[in-house]
Amino acid sequence: MRRDTFRWTLPTALLGLCVMFQGFSSLTAEGNEQSTTLSTASTSSTSETLSTNSVGTRPSSSTEGAGITNVTSAATNGNTPSETSATTAGPVAVTSLIVSNQTTSSVFLSWNFKQESSVSYRVEWTNGSVSNTDNTSDTSYTVTNLTAGVNYTFNVTAFAADGVTARASIQNSTFTRPDAVTNLTASNQTTSSVFLSWNFKPGSNVSYRVEWMNGNVSNTKNTSDKSYKVTDLTAGVNYTFNVTAVAADGVTTGASVQNSTFTRPDAVTNLIVSNQTTSSVFLSWNFKPGSNVSYRVEWMNGNVSNTKNTSDMSYTVTNLTAGVNYTFNVTAVAADGVTTGASVQNSAFTRPDAVTNLIASNQTTSSVFLSWNFKPGSNVSYRVEWMNGNVSYTKNTSDKSYKVTDLTAGVNYTFNVTAVAADGVTTGASVQNSTFTRPDAVTNLIVSNQTTSSVFLSWNFKQGSSVSYRVEWTNGSVSNTDNTSDTSYTVTNLTAGVNYTFSVTAVAADGVTAGASTQNSTFTRPDAVTNLIVSNQTTSSVFLSWNFKPGSSVSYRVEWMNGNVFNTKNTSDTSYTVTNLTAGVNYTFNVTAVAADGVTAGASTQNSTFTRPDAVTNLIASNQTTSSVFLSWNFKPGSNVSYRVEWMNGNVSYTKNTSDKSCKVTDLTAGVNYTFNVTAVAADGVTTGASVQNSTFTRPDAVTNLIVSNQTTSSVFLSWNFKPGSNVSYRVEWINGNVSNTKNTSDTSYTVTGLAAGVNYTFNVTAVAADGVTAGASTQNSTFTKPDVVSNLTVSDKTTSSVSLSWNLQEKSSYRVGWTNGLMEQNRFNTSNTSYTVTSLAAGVNYTFSVTALAADGETEGAPTQTSAFTRPDAVTNLTFSNQTTSSVFLSWNFKPGSNVSYRVEWTNGNVSNTKNTSDTSYTVTNLTAGVNYTFNVTAFAADGVTAGASAQTSAFTRPDAVTNLTASNQTTSSVFLSWNFKQGSNVSYRVEWMNGSVSNTKNTSDTSYTVTNLTAGVNYTFNVTAFAADGVTAGASTQTSAFTEPSNTENLIASNITTSSVVLNWIKPVGESFYYRVQYSNSSTHLNETTQNTMINITNLTPGVQYTFRVFAVAADNITEGRSGYVSTYTRPEVIRNLTVTEITTNSLFMNWTEPIGQRYFFKVQWTHDNGTSNTTTINTSLNITDLTAGVNYTIRVSAVAADNSTEGNPVLFTNYTKPGIIENLTASNITTSSVVLNWIKAVGESSYYRVQYSNSSTHLNETTQNTMISITDLTPGVQYTFRVFAVAADNITEGRSGYISTYTKPEVIRNLTVTEITTNSLFMNWTEPVGQRYFFKVQWTHDNGTSNTTTINTSLNITDLTAGVNYTIRVSAVAADNSTEGKSVLFTNYTKPGIIENLTASNVTTSSVVLNWIKPVGESSYYRVQYSNSSTHLNETTQNTMISITDLTPGVQYTFRVFAVAADNITEGRSGYVSTYTKPEVIRNLTVTEITTNSLFMNWTEPIGQRYFFKVQWTHDNGTSNTTTINTSLNITDLTAGVNYTIRVSAVAADNSTEGNPVLFTNYTKPEVIRTLNATNITTSSVNLSWTQPIGRSSFFRVQQMNGSSSWKKTVEGHFFHVTDLSPGSKYNFTVSAVAADNKTEGKGVDVSICTDASPVLTYTCKGPNRTDPLLNITWSKPSGNNQGFSIRVGNEISDYTSGTPVYNHVIKGLQYNNPYQVTITTIGCGQNGSMNFVCNTGITDPQVPTTEIKLNITKVNSGHKAAIGFSSSLLNDTNGQIKVYGVLLSTDLKRNSSALEDLRYTYDDWKQKKSETYLTVLKQREFTRSEMISVDIGDEKNFSGSNYTNGPLSHNQKYKVAIVLFTNLYITDSLVDLSQSFVSITPFAADILDTTLETSSNIAIILGVVFVIILLIIIFAVVFFKRRRQTKKNNGNIPITTIR
Repeated sequence: MRRDTFRWTLPTALLGLCVMFQGFSSLTAEGNEQSTTLSTASTSSTSETLSTNSVGTRPSSSTEGAGITNVTSAATNGNTPSETSATTAGPVAVTSLIVSNQTTSSVFLSWNFKQESSVSYRVEWTNGSVSNTDNTSDTSYTVTNLTAGVNYTFNVTAFAADGVTARASIQNSTFTRPDAVTNLTASNQTTSSVFLSWNFKPGSNVSYRVEWMNGNVSNTKNTSDKSYKVTDLTAGVNYTFNVTAVAADGVTTGASVQNSTFTRPDAVTNLIVSNQTTSSVFLSWNFKPGSNVSYRVEWMNGNVSNTKNTSDMSYTVTNLTAGVNYTFNVTAVAADGVTTGASVQNSAFTRPDAVTNLIASNQTTSSVFLSWNFKPGSNVSYRVEWMNGNVSYTKNTSDKSYKVTDLTAGVNYTFNVTAVAADGVTTGASVQNSTFTRPDAVTNLIVSNQTTSSVFLSWNFKQGSSVSYRVEWTNGSVSNTDNTSDTSYTVTNLTAGVNYTFSVTAVAADGVTAGASTQNSTFTRPDAVTNLIVSNQTTSSVFLSWNFKPGSSVSYRVEWMNGNVFNTKNTSDTSYTVTNLTAGVNYTFNVTAVAADGVTAGASTQNSTFTRPDAVTNLIASNQTTSSVFLSWNFKPGSNVSYRVEWMNGNVSYTKNTSDKSCKVTDLTAGVNYTFNVTAVAADGVTTGASVQNSTFTRPDAVTNLIVSNQTTSSVFLSWNFKPGSNVSYRVEWINGNVSNTKNTSDTSYTVTGLAAGVNYTFNVTAVAADGVTAGASTQNSTFTKPDVVSNLTVSDKTTSSVSLSWNLQEKSSYRVGWTNGLMEQNRFNTSNTSYTVTSLAAGVNYTFSVTALAADGETEGAPTQTSAFTRPDAVTNLTFSNQTTSSVFLSWNFKPGSNVSYRVEWTNGNVSNTKNTSDTSYTVTNLTAGVNYTFNVTAFAADGVTAGASAQTSAFTRPDAVTNLTASNQTTSSVFLSWNFKQGSNVSYRVEWMNGSVSNTKNTSDTSYTVTNLTAGVNYTFNVTAFAADGVTAGASTQTSAFTEPSNTENLIASNITTSSVVLNWIKPVGESFYYRVQYSNSSTHLNETTQNTMINITNLTPGVQYTFRVFAVAADNITEGRSGYVSTYTRPEVIRNLTVTEITTNSLFMNWTEPIGQRYFFKVQWTHDNGTSNTTTINTSLNITDLTAGVNYTIRVSAVAADNSTEGNPVLFTNYTKPGIIENLTASNITTSSVVLNWIKAVGESSYYRVQYSNSSTHLNETTQNTMISITDLTPGVQYTFRVFAVAADNITEGRSGYISTYTKPEVIRNLTVTEITTNSLFMNWTEPVGQRYFFKVQWTHDNGTSNTTTINTSLNITDLTAGVNYTIRVSAVAADNSTEGKSVLFTNYTKPGIIENLTASNVTTSSVVLNWIKPVGESSYYRVQYSNSSTHLNETTQNTMISITDLTPGVQYTFRVFAVAADNITEGRSGYVSTYTKPEVIRNLTVTEITTNSLFMNWTEPIGQRYFFKVQWTHDNGTSNTTTINTSLNITDLTAGVNYTIRVSAVAADNSTEGNPVLFTNYTKPEVIRTLNATNITTSSVNLSWTQPIGRSSFFRVQQMNGSSSWKKTVEGHFFHVTDLSPGSKYNFTVSAVAADNKTEGKGVDVSICTDASPVLTYTCKGPNRTDPLLNITWSKPSGNNQGFSIRVGNEISDYTSGTPVYNHVIKGLQYNNPYQVTITTIGCGQNGSMNFVCNTGITDPQVPTTEIKLNITKVNSGHKAAIGFSSSLLNDTNGQIKVYGVLLSTDLKRNSSALEDLRYTYDDWKQKKSETYLTVLKQREFTRSEMISVDIGDEKNFSGSNYTNGPLSHNQKYKVAIVLFTNLYITDSLVDLSQSFVSITPFAADILDTTLETSSNIAIILGVVFVIILLIIIFAVVFFKRRRQTKKNNGNIPITTIR
């Protein structure tokens, strides 16, 4: 450097020092905003212009003691410097003052000056309030430490070299650049606008320029606000926004702050849902072209939502649920991946699943029924579609079935059923089924050309139909079927004359679906009739009969002729009566069988016969007796005939021939209606005329077996027997001793009604012949009617085992008491009392009691009176109580199991009682009063709900109520006062319990308060107060409360862990317990509280840097009680700084800015740390540039604020930043797959945060990041070449180093759909699909046990040959990339070649249902064998690993074809089959039975065997050999057998191959033995007979003798030919059948009958009575002798009567006798064999005497006294004809007008007459005395009394006239001292004409009066004596004699 460059002088040195001091002073005054040290060099006197260095400092040009100015400045803002001119007072010195390079704190000034001048310059600047000055020798100057955004005025003044002389100043003004805005935020983005907001230093006078650009277009707006809404933007575009503060000049700008954001994209349009499947939906949409957006696809089904992103305008949503409605939202997302547009929504259903199990059924000609299944719970409907090839139809349904109608008959329809989602549109996959409708029925079915064995059928069918026809025909038992495609068919092999039904059915083209059958019936031509017989000839008719083959339905044509006349008739019977013939003429008859159609006729059969002669006339029956009838008749004169007389009684017929025209028929049965036939017999002795008939009855027998039954209280049912077949009626009579009644009936029973209850009645039943006149003997029986029903049957005094019964009944009776409980038989007991106690009963059981009155016979019962009652149940046991509550008690008890009882539960507390019923053995009694003692009674009740057992009792207290209002108060640190309430009047005590969790204490008290002491401070105590009932045991529910004792004071309160907003306080736990702590804290303006349960607390939300005072109180758990507090004061830490950012990063520096922290601070402490150490500094500014850093190193920077006390430091803000990293080296690719590559590299020099990996192929560019020096890149396209670049990225995720790169191929993808399409025994042909991605060629490798081979191909198919049969080959196919080396993963596929063919297949061990197959192992290899077997209708499969198999479950008798396939080990690949065909054995026949057995044949039936057969083989074996035959029928008649022989029969089914035979069914049966010969009956007695016979032809084992005599029968066996039959019933007809029985003890030959009658038994028990007061007759009664009879013959004298009715007591009345005479009686028992007799003597009875019917003649003689008279009458009046007259008497009457008397007059005595009760009285009764005198005299008035009666012969009255009659008695009964008219036999003569007159003469009146007075007095005395005597006697005897009161 030259020496003259800078010259030091003293002035200049002084000036430099001044400038330097002034600069330092200025920096200090500005608050040390910059930490840069300003050095000022001395000015130079040279005029040389110096240039600035790169950082804006200007080095000095002098080396002599000059300092270097060290100024750090930001880069210029690019503004064009401004030039200005200045006008000075002096000459212009400085020119072109230019301001440039403005920053926020500096301005660069430059100017010009004349070179000739040696000057220095004073630079001055001011912002209007502050001025500064500096000197420089240069023509430029950087003014620093300026305030940003302020307008500064700069003056530059040139000074002369003296430093004093100044030139004129030049001035310029400019603004410093404003600061940059902060916190630029973009928000409220829409599709066309963004809202920007920012911060700026308060007080700045700036405006703001807002600029935005989207890469192509930029816009600018100015605003004075610190926010701006940018509009008119393009949707979805990334905009970069710059906000720049502009100084007040509107030109100077600060640094721009930038932010980028996307506008919201537009909504997608035209969102379409398509291609729905059951699990996926394809979405597509439109979007404005050119937009750089991706799309967010969201879908939900109401429950689950999912999201996927895509860059395409379509997306396939998968994994959906079938048939569900999904809502899809598609949202456009801007390129930032965050900003989204409005969502567009669409809904769609996924396709439902396909329906399953679609079945078509119930086809008709016009409809098909469809049914299907679907997944349960799905909300779908179904679309049913059907088509027949031409037309399709559709129907919708919500059901899983549908009936498709209106179809065309016989057409194949295809049905599709599709599930439709709930939207009615979305459909699942269709499921298809096809079926034919039933064809129409054929029409016009015609049967023609019938023969005896064939019929021709023809029919019509709708043209154009593709059908075949099934022809079926049946004759009712056998059916046949054949198929034809023609509309006609000849049915052959029919049976002649049989009615066949033919059915023709159209069958659809499927060969299965059949239409309705059309039916027609016809007969084949019948055979000729056989065995034409002529019979039943009459005079004008002939009966023809003939035979025809059984089962044939034919009619017959009958023709007849007599040589002149020809006639024809048709009939459907095998017989016909030809009428209108001429009697006695020979006729020829022809009979022809005619088929059912009435046309077809068989051959005629002929026969001849004569007609019958005429019938006899005027047949008369007369002179009937009990055993004979006389017949007579007429016949046409001149006829040469004889007569056959036949008679029958309905059962037995007899015949007699005679040539006379009369006949007496004898030996008839009495009382039977006989029909008599007389027939003229022609001269040939064969042909007979018509019989002439007449009928008459013989006299009937007596009824038998008269039974009295069904007695009621008023009726009796009578039934009796009478010989069957007799047409009789019956007279029924009944009498109870006084009254008799009669009724007639035609029945053999009669119900007699209107009877008195409990009375003995005698009943007589008499048979009357059909003529209503002839009567048999009466039969008698007696019985009681039923007594009345007892009443008021009452049950009382029930116990657990007894019941007392009582009842009422009007009449006296005995009684039968019965009882039952429905399970046991009824018990009975008889008693004569009207009460009874039934004992030994079961407890609690319902008994039914019946009481029946018994009649006097002790047997006849009245209707029972019934009642039911339960015995008392047992008492319950084990009555216990539990589960008491305040209002309930649970009771339980036991009871005997099985008892049907209910229970009454009763409870009382002494005042109130309650009752409840229950069927359980437990009961909860509710609604009780708390704390009360209750008594409980439980009583078992029987099922009637009334009868109760003994009660069981127990007592219990209910739990008392809980105490109320339990209060804890007056807590101290050691005590609590408790008080409570309780219901007044309750007798309770209290238990007080308290516990603190571990220790519990208890005290009892009777008060309602208590002070608990000795407690621990601050502890939570739980207090329980329980009320106890008076028993001291039963406790109520506890009432609980909790309280804390007061806690103690807190101590040693310390503040620690002080933060900007929190302080941690710690203290020592106070003595005792506390629940939590209340912390109170405050500063000068705020008071707050916090709580904690710990002895420390972190107080948050404090204001940073503020002094707080903290107080801590211990609080008990009641949240109220507090202890005394401790306190402490402290300051919070300052807050962290905000918005710490690094604004400029180099490899060695970080420039930082931050925002003032919230709250207060004093200065900032900055610390930066890296691996090599830590550095720090302090600053009062909010920015700092850290230099001298190491490139690529991660620095951790901590900036913290420090409080004004210089000690409290806020939390530092931690910021880490990396310097830029170095370049990536040694990049390699490895582990290459189809979609991934692993990259490796060496760590770059220095450090880095992570690596960005960029990879691309020809069409795609993608990025990945990693923190490792390796990465696996995935999702690559297979087989494609990729270029990979790796950048090291700093930790800010932005700064990147230079990249390294490498290129490689991905592996090709695996091939797809590799299939083997053709397999042979030695080759495999394969196909596959191109793999995803790219490939160059394919490598194919195949491996088996013997080795591996491979080849390559560029095609997607290959045929591998020369393989081994049946071997499993493993095939690998892989794709190879274009580099010929990169190979994709191979697809492994295993496949077997086909195994070899099966050989030597044989079938053996054939059964009805199984076949064993054997074969030789095929060439090559195989895993197992599949055996397929089929018949005409079935195809089945079996598998085996052996070379044999047993096939089971086959159908018997069916031909099966068996095929065996070798199967490879894959279970799929099969070789060619071998096959064999065979029949299974037919099954055994079923139900083999022999339905008809004769002596030489066995007719058998059986059921078809299961399965099939061709014919049956029948074999029969006996002792002499074996025979066999075959038949196709299921029946066979085996003939030519030997009688009585056992045959073994075997029947087996044979298959259609004529050789395969099923197992035989074995059946043994005997033929019937032949009939025995010459059966004889001998030595017949009343009880036995001898039978003998001859051995039958053939074999037999023994003989069975069967006896039958009507209703009873027996069977006995005998080995010989003789049998002595005993124990027979006398007089009975027996039929004995003897038959031979085979050795099986059951096969019996036809029986031979013989009938006999045993001898009748004589009558042994009899009575004979001559009843009185009837006709003179004998009433004979006898008991039926043992055995049977046909009646009885009764002989009385010479009169014989026949009698048949009555049983078991017979009765017969013989009339026409004389009264009171003895008769000889003989009773003969008449039997069908020999009769039996009994002889005895019997007397007739008497009746009322005979008296004259006219007035009698009397001789009346008066006695002078006038009180007496004598009456005489002839002794002839005493006529003994009606019985001997034993007593006679005189009847007097003062009623002179009466001409006749009445029997009732005999009841009046003399006393009655005297009392004027009657005018007629009986005055005399006398025993008859036999005398020869012709006159009998009776004295009247002798005052004698007839012994034992009240009849007194009292004196006659004076002057009185009497009529007189004579009274005669054949029998006299006195009852109650009077004549018993009901028992006395009496007659009274008419009153005599003679009058008894007692009138006296006049002269004697006085004497008469005196006599009368005397008599009256005497009578009074006598009457008094008699009165008192009788009264005394009456009292003594208590008699019934009435006392007449004397007035």
